[in-house]
Amino acid sequence: MEFHHISVLLNETVNALNVKPNGIYVDCTAGGGGHSSKLLESLESGRLIAVDQDPEAIENLRDKFKDSKNVTVVHDNFVNINSVLDSLGIDKVDGIMADLGVSSYQLDTDERGFSYHKDAPLDMRMSKEGTSAYDLVNSLTQQQIQKILFSYGDEKFAPAISRSIVKEREKKSCTGKNCWCGHCSSNRMLDRIFRIFLLSGEETNHEDRNQHESVK
Repeated sequence: MEFHHISVLLNETVNALNVKPNGIYVDCTAGGGGHSSKLLESLESGRLIAVDQDPEAIENLRDKFKDSKNVTVVHDNFVNINSVLDSLGIDKVDGIMADLGVSSYQLDTDERGFSYHKDAPLDMRMSKEGTSAYDLVNSLTQQQIQKILFSYGDEKFAPAISRSIVKEREKKSCTGKNCWCGHCSSNRMLDRIFRIFLLSGEETNHEDRNQHESVK
């Protein structure tokens, strides 16, 4: 599947950086390369560091910028931005941008497990490495699941939902959205399913924690 992503606030984001032709810039979540490509239009002798943790995004970026000598593509998590820059011998930059959250490509690729519209495997790993949402939802205790739902989403039904998930997995492993739909079957509860999916992705990828760590 071709890596396709619709860049959000493309012009607004790049314009806010007030790009210097000879500056050094970092795209922390380069993904489909939309924001990076727009920024490159204003660079002359400057340099762009395009970072992403998704190996499929990295493959796309390396192909997209293979003829751009002032672009360095780095496969890493933006939480490691300081070590990335250190390894490249860069001690300061002129601007950093990050388009946080799930990409269009990740949502549209069923096997990545980011969309609740398809009963796909519960994966949701942006890096395709480490603990998946499937691992979490099938191994965490009811109290741990409840804490995640309440801490990240202020979910008032966290106790009931977490109990239902644990009860459901006693019958069969939670492999897809069937685990949520056991207690969210009506149309008015679809938004609750979506919130639970978002929370599962948040716990899997630690984006909230990584945001705080990366700006220290």
